[in-house]
Amino acid sequence: MSNTIPVMPFHPAPPDSAGVVSWVHIGDLHMTRAGEQNYLDLDAIVDEINEVFAGTVSFVYLPGDVADDGSRAAYGVVRGLLDRLQVPWCAIVGDHDVHEKSLGNFLASMSQAATFSFTVGKTRFLAMNAFDIPEPGSFAVLPEQILWL
Repeated sequence: MSNTIPVMPFHPAPPDSAGVVSWVHIGDLHMTRAGEQNYLDLDAIVDEINEVFAGTVSFVYLPGDVADDGSRAAYGVVRGLLDRLQVPWCAIVGDHDVHEKSLGNFLASMSQAATFSFTVGKTRFLAMNAFDIPEPGSFAVLPEQILWL
């Protein structure tokens, strides 16, 4: 039995009425389990985004290190909070997300792909994976990803 939560397709909201593209950046969660300070902080951040920014930003961005150990359990804790967001969200891989020397848990819980792109209005965003070799410390971008770029 899998304890992952299926990742929904990411569809950012359009720019605001003036054509401005904006987003919220939530970085380096290093989540392990519920109840710890980073969990309480993310819980408060989700509440604030929903109260202040829902309907005004195009998306929420998580730049990696979502789970401190790359475990399914840690991603489940994060998803329990992110799934309350009223703003679309996306995430990329960080070095802590590959502590299990695999992208499997991250891809099962956080993103449909390690490398992807999307457009909001006239702005193109590229989400790259600095861990094509899924091992902490590798910081590897392989030629296939460069060709994609």
